[in-house]
Amino acid sequence: MAYPTVSAPYGLKPVNLIGGRVFAGSTRMFPIVNGYSTSLFNGDVVAIGTGANIGNLVSSTLAYNGSSAVAGTIGVFVGAEYSTTGGPIYGKNRYQFWQASTTAPDAIGYVVDDPQAVFQTVVLANPAGTGGSTTIQYINPAFVGSNAYYIGAAAGNTGSTTTGDSAAGIAVSASATVSTPITTSAPFRIVG
Repeated sequence: MAYPTVSAPYGLKPVNLIGGRVFAGSTRMFPIVNGYSTSLFNGDVVAIGTGANIGNLVSSTLAYNGSSAVAGTIGVFVGAEYSTTGGPIYGKNRYQFWQASTTAPDAIGYVVDDPQAVFQTVVLANPAGTGGSTTIQYINPAFVGSNAYYIGAAAGNTGSTTTGDSAAGIAVSASATVSTPITTSAPFRIVG
């Protein structure tokens, strides 16, 4: 069986737990403020909001090349549930992503927040000094055990309103030319 072609980044997808334990799909639900103005895509890193969004799910400000923890970051968004107004389907419905500025006072987001979760994602080529990239690149198996930077919404990789998938991924270097694994602080670790 051939491995499928991956033509674009798809965010972070939970696949396992550390130690080889099975990921059983466990999530926690967090409220999304009615009319929240930023889209949340399946596979995006999310946080708990402050100010006008206090206690609600928001897009994380985890930036490319960020090596410090971002306050409020809690996990990876995997979908939303809310009631629509005006049909065609009434009652609570589940969605792959949260469309920016949706009117839904009962909206909740599903988040994988298990600290032992292992995620599958793509490695993105990274132009020096920027962060927004959707070019998938190969890395050597020698990078297993090294750290990686997150390239997500804060770097300009938002997502698809057609599939609902995030356009996030990771980068293993601050430049497009990768030669040495990152051993300094970076928010993610390559485990396989």
